[in-house]
Amino acid sequence: MTDANGMMLVVADGEHLSASAREAAGFGSTWKPAYEGNLCRALGSHLSRWEELASRARTPVEDRQYAVLQWSADFTDPATAYQHAEAMPPALGGRPGRFRETVAAFLTSPDYRSG
Repeated sequence: MTDANGMMLVVADGEHLSASAREAAGFGSTWKPAYEGNLCRALGSHLSRWEELASRARTPVEDRQYAVLQWSADFTDPATAYQHAEAMPPALGGRPGRFRETVAAFLTSPDYRSG
């Protein structure tokens, strides 16, 4: 029960918790320009599509594509990065910017409850 209560705190105030964790770790907001620069470089030929999707409201299909593009920057081989990111399950990350809903959906999913 303690874990569930702790997780519910994250669901209730995930954005605040993330900002607080960065501040406590001494990062503040100084990390963001370097992160964004690295992300843009890693996106390569996909950068214009990612920027287009980031600039407006997205359909669920576009939301998934936006997430996959963003995740692809975390893979080291640009030749296979998009395919690896596309293979990731949408349950925990397929909806960028919707942290509360994503975690709440996971916490109520059969996968989480079956332990």
